[in-house]
Amino acid sequence: MKAELEFKQVNLHYGPVHALKNINLVFRPHKIYGLFGRNGAGKTSLLSLIASFQKPSSGTVTLNEETLFENARLTPFVYFVYPRSFETDYHKAKRKLEILARHRVYFDMGYALDLADKFKLDLNSPVNTFSKGMAGIFQIICGLAARAPVTIFDEAYLGIDEPVRKLFYDELLDEQTRLPRTFILSTRFASEMEHLLEEIIVLSEGKVVLHDDYTSIISKGISVTGDAEIVDAITKPYEILNEERLGTGKSVAVYGEIPSETLQQARKSGLRISTLRFQDVITQLTKGEEHNETEHRR
Repeated sequence: MKAELEFKQVNLHYGPVHALKNINLVFRPHKIYGLFGRNGAGKTSLLSLIASFQKPSSGTVTLNEETLFENARLTPFVYFVYPRSFETDYHKAKRKLEILARHRVYFDMGYALDLADKFKLDLNSPVNTFSKGMAGIFQIICGLAARAPVTIFDEAYLGIDEPVRKLFYDELLDEQTRLPRTFILSTRFASEMEHLLEEIIVLSEGKVVLHDDYTSIISKGISVTGDAEIVDAITKPYEILNEERLGTGKSVAVYGEIPSETLQQARKSGLRISTLRFQDVITQLTKGEEHNETEHRR
């Protein structure tokens, strides 16, 4: 099933705290989204609205043009995976899967059992005995096997070793080929997961500061290094991500569509042009949050 999510002029307040500010977004069906932002940027708040955990203070969140909040008909269409503790849950893992299968119309028990074998998770163990990594693996299995048209992973992979995370990435791509759906991945592993992502959303202080497709983003992040005066002349029209003095020269990271003729002229002027890593673009776009929070505390 195709599921199109839309945020229209969405605001969310927690008392005096303005967690989300005038969010306008469309999540198109069958795409893998990466959601980035520092702690407190509003990522989990945004995802909680998709999961109908709360109602926006103003604006609308819809799935296929129907309001999501308290809409029982749409509940099966969204599955939200997030870090959680099973400390007081004495059910065995297999029993938990059976309960989930009864309440989730798209849940595939056979696939869940196959995943448990792949991830080497003992389903006869009570979930409260799981380590943090094992609990994360169990959550991943639930999220993939739920096969909801909109599946959210909010940092569910924390505590999981890198080889196991890679197995998850491979399985997610295979699953997207078998049964396409909308995946939303909120993560701090930008460089590790970038090969999965089709569209990128970056939040900063409750606002969307970037929403673009992955290939466009990696083509727009450019580093220009050389004589300071020439570098400034070339980079002035564009969004400056970072500047670094290098003696009489400087290096400037910019984000924008710089014409090829401009880049060619820059090289002829002795400047060094290089492409920024995806991780660097994301880091620079969100770095201002810490400065702003510090200023606010002062």
